Amino acid sequence: MIKAIRTVVVIAFAMLSLDAFAAPLVQTQSGELSGASDGPVLAFKGIPYAAAPVGALRWRPPAAPVSWQGVRDATKFGASCEQPRRNSTAVIPWTAEYLADPPFSEDCLFLNVWTPTLHPASKLPVVVWIHGGGFTEGSGAVPIYRGNHLAQKGIVVVTINYRMGLFGFLASGLLDAEQGSSGEYGMMDQVAALEWVKANIAGFGGDPAQVTIEGQSAGAIAVHHLLAAPSAQGLFARAIAESNSWADTALVPRERAEAIGDKLASLSGATTLDALRAMPADQLLALQTDARLGDHVRFFPVDDGKFIPAGMKERTDVPVLLGSNHDEASAFSPTWQIATSRAYQAMLGDRFAPLSAQFAALYPVKTDADVSTTVRRLLADSASAGVIAWSQARDEHAAPAYGYRFTHPEPGPLAARFATFHSSEVPYAFGTLEYGHRPFTAKDHAISRQLQSYWSNFIRTGNPNGPGLMTWPQLDSGNFMQLGDTQAVTPLLSKEQRDAFRDWLAAGGRIGLF
Repeated sequence: MIKAIRTVVVIAFAMLSLDAFAAPLVQTQSGELSGASDGPVLAFKGIPYAAAPVGALRWRPPAAPVSWQGVRDATKFGASCEQPRRNSTAVIPWTAEYLADPPFSEDCLFLNVWTPTLHPASKLPVVVWIHGGGFTEGSGAVPIYRGNHLAQKGIVVVTINYRMGLFGFLASGLLDAEQGSSGEYGMMDQVAALEWVKANIAGFGGDPAQVTIEGQSAGAIAVHHLLAAPSAQGLFARAIAESNSWADTALVPRERAEAIGDKLASLSGATTLDALRAMPADQLLALQTDARLGDHVRFFPVDDGKFIPAGMKERTDVPVLLGSNHDEASAFSPTWQIATSRAYQAMLGDRFAPLSAQFAALYPVKTDADVSTTVRRLLADSASAGVIAWSQARDEHAAPAYGYRFTHPEPGPLAARFATFHSSEVPYAFGTLEYGHRPFTAKDHAISRQLQSYWSNFIRTGNPNGPGLMTWPQLDSGNFMQLGDTQAVTPLLSKEQRDAFRDWLAAGGRIGLF
């Protein structure tokens, strides 16, 4: 009898042990998924949120994902979307943890989910990350975007892929004749991902009514577009735009985009859409950077007349957190490296006309030794002026908005050259400092914890403030939050500087990050 009892106990213990180590399972509308533990949270990777946009589905709105039978393995990232291969010898601040890894494919409409629980009753807040990369490169699988740390704060984290470059934003007369418009496929993908989240995230412990969209660089531009797109209404409750490229939120004029698309079709030798859709992806990628298309040709979201109808403005009933880094321009703009008074005066005359004299008085230099610091401060202030202009354009009943400037240089061998470079805040906000090989210190980890606290509070409530944190005022107070080695509530710009940027914009000036 005692032996039989012992046998039952051993079997029961074994069953409990097996259950403890069993793969987590989630049922979605397309089928069942098997994930894996990622430290103290659960991860589900490579989940298809739309059908593969290949063959006849190339350059079409995203179609519903194909259902599957049985349990689909969701322990590995899916392929990243097609993109040019980066030159590994380029001198850049972004090391491997910032970059998308192969494989690359057109079959790439996948998303990834990290969650602390699978109980639908938990109704946890959700954040959907939209990666940057100039609408040309990037992936939801980039190491610093991994959601295991934020998920430990009681947040369901989703990262997504979307079509980029000519695969996501090609416009042409051929496509218009077929569909009535073209050039917004990548943005449609993002809406499809948000629709998937709304339909399925409860099974991952998330609350579909408490979704925050968050993007950086091109992803921040996408956030602004989603705030204006009727198809995205009701799919998110809050928004974060990091490295807020305010000046680049203008859609590419339809005529210009179609002229580029028609020229690309001509260079390809294809005379029909069937022929274009049959071309191998690598041949199309080569055409994307073909000099015969023209100088500085880029494939960005297009003013197709449908995705964002004419006259449609951003919604203002959504709380927004947005800002920039001090040295956004360090990796892109030759202006950032100006070192002589003569070059500085020439830049002011070229960039800030007809108010160049006013800017020279506000940002004076006496000797060449003053130039570098002054130029970098002017560029940082220009980015913040874009946030101010965006804020002032909102109506008086708009939901709260919170502005920031991040000032901490990310350490590494190129820190002196690139300082607080474009996207350097991302691993601090995600808490993913362990990826890569930078010499992070206790100070870096403290800054990361601070950013994660502010960001997670905003994702939960639409307000970054919480116990133990310096109070972050709303933008309409005239103040930003400066985050980094020192933290301060500050207007950043004087009244005279704000007025100068306002007058310059009214005279046709264009504010950008770089």
